[in-house]
Amino acid sequence: MRALKTALASLTVVGLLFLLPSSALAGRPFLTVDTSLRSSLTAAGGVCDIAAGEVVINEVLPAPSDGTEWVELYNTTDTDLDIGNCYIDDIADGGGSPYQIPAGTIIPAKGFWTLDRSSYFNNGGDDVRFLKEDATTVLDSYTYGSTDYDVSWYRSPDGGAWQPEPTSSPTKGAPNGGYGCGTGTWTPGTLEIHHINIGQGNATLIVGPTGKSLLFDVGESYWNSSADAEKIGPYVETVLGCKHIDYVVISHFHVDHIGYVGYGGLWHLVEVQGFTVGQMLHRDYDTYLGSTSGTFQNWRDYLEGEGKDKLNPTVAVEGTGQVDLGEGVTFKIVTVDGNDTILPGDFSGDDSPPSENDYSIGAVLRYGAFDEWLGGDLDGQYYVSEYGYAYHDIEWSVAPEVGDVDVYLVNHHGSDHSSNPVFVNQLDPEVSVISVGADNPYGHPRQPVMDLLLATSDVYMTERGDPNVDIGDAVVAGDIVITTTDGLTYYVNGTPYTATDPVRRDADGDGYFAEVDPDDGDAEVTPAPNGGCDPLYQYCDGCYIEPGQVVINEILPAPSSGYEWVELYNTTDSPLNIGNCYIDDVADGGGAPYQIPAGTIIPAKGFWTLDRNRYFNNGGDDVRFLKEDATTVLDSYTYGSTGYDVSWYRSPDGGAWQPEPTASPTKGASNVVP
Repeated sequence: MRALKTALASLTVVGLLFLLPSSALAGRPFLTVDTSLRSSLTAAGGVCDIAAGEVVINEVLPAPSDGTEWVELYNTTDTDLDIGNCYIDDIADGGGSPYQIPAGTIIPAKGFWTLDRSSYFNNGGDDVRFLKEDATTVLDSYTYGSTDYDVSWYRSPDGGAWQPEPTSSPTKGAPNGGYGCGTGTWTPGTLEIHHINIGQGNATLIVGPTGKSLLFDVGESYWNSSADAEKIGPYVETVLGCKHIDYVVISHFHVDHIGYVGYGGLWHLVEVQGFTVGQMLHRDYDTYLGSTSGTFQNWRDYLEGEGKDKLNPTVAVEGTGQVDLGEGVTFKIVTVDGNDTILPGDFSGDDSPPSENDYSIGAVLRYGAFDEWLGGDLDGQYYVSEYGYAYHDIEWSVAPEVGDVDVYLVNHHGSDHSSNPVFVNQLDPEVSVISVGADNPYGHPRQPVMDLLLATSDVYMTERGDPNVDIGDAVVAGDIVITTTDGLTYYVNGTPYTATDPVRRDADGDGYFAEVDPDDGDAEVTPAPNGGCDPLYQYCDGCYIEPGQVVINEILPAPSSGYEWVELYNTTDSPLNIGNCYIDDVADGGGAPYQIPAGTIIPAKGFWTLDRNRYFNNGGDDVRFLKEDATTVLDSYTYGSTGYDVSWYRSPDGGAWQPEPTASPTKGASNVVP
């Protein structure tokens, strides 16, 4: 049949040539006619003004039971495009005649255009090609194999990767994946949250009511293993019916939340199992870096190298703008990179840098009245670990931004460095989910955390955890699946609950509910960080310098031009935070005390200088370094009448004050021993 169609088309062209006047044939020998039709189909004066990648073949239904085959194009750009004079064709040099799209045909930005045909594509397999105006140059193509009736071959998401199997739910002229990307167990119209049991790690699959999917963490229990990925992959495919995930959010770069490049976790899903990912969100490791490991180093190299095009990684930002799980569902990123309580910088070389856990991404999933918190290993205590890093209470600052939730995916598997009372009582969950391994080597979940959770919620655990911990009436459930169709009634492994959105008292409007606020009548009184504040790596309210740690080291009070200045010197072997301390001149007079900005770091054995204008007296003055009350003296020096452009100084740095000033000041550098 195909050969007959081609022959008839050729005869038609030949017949038309005989009808042309001789002048039209002058210089055009009859025997040079291209009987394959390809070179003769260029539109007269018509150009296909589309570049490769701007418009792609997005979905093909080649074997309809009703006889109408179709192909769908998708505009990948943010601009309406004219696809007129371009061609749709099947196999090259055979099959049906190329179809030229009418001039002036517009395909909307991020929109679709479809072509209906009859007896055009082969059921046993064929090519589908999108061509330039010469009907030869390929803009996009796809080859499918033998196909059943009423299924379509498709990309997911739109413009993304071709899926390995066709779908029985075609979406002609509409977004692919509108009701899932395949025929999995997920029920359209249902929000499903699957807490997958992978032992000492986390992997949570979220499927929105319209089929959009998000995988929050893809952990492994052991760095050189793929065992957990080998469970996660088939589990996800069973639920979704395909190997495409719209979003992957990695809370932080620890093996039990992402796996190890070359072995397991997310790498295994993509490189070994063939999953495709619409976009990966991760924390901002270029701006905030604490404790590091081989896990992090290898992932950074992979994301900036061969994994870049496979995962489409981008830095997570607070808000709801990066994730779309369908109408009615919000995925709000609440905290990233320490929630603005950890100083920016690369501290990986320090003796006790911030833990990677501090930087965890935390988010609230909401649908109707239902909400769930997911927060990786977010910390809730200031504590210097014996392993060479420091935890910080990030939960304290996050709690008022989260408020009340129905379900709490417990931070850090139930570690007692997380889930502090302020955080848990602020969230007041009805259900708590602990993703934890059996016979836990870390003692997770810890007893104080378990007691706190049992007092406020029903507790479900993926595994038993530490056998020495009393888990009360907690349910050890394996995989934990939460579903809701209306955002009101939700089910946890089949047990019904009612989502609540209670009105809780916050009289002073500081964000903390009365249950955790030490004085709900005064917005200035809020819970204190658990374990205090770390002045080295956090923005703290007080001046955390003790006498002798930082001293006034050099003063130039009378410049002939420019600024007066005072120099501080850190006498210790560690960087110190001098934020919130004060520099002042004479007590109860002179200029106003100057408060050093919060988070100001002075390096170990290093310097910090302050420039002022008409602050110190040329005839003699006091220079004082003060605590946060601008009264308590940490260090002071009194100089007498001074000449221009000389400085009073200690020598060596931090040592004794010299009796005479020097005409060779060393602002911000070591003082020279005379």
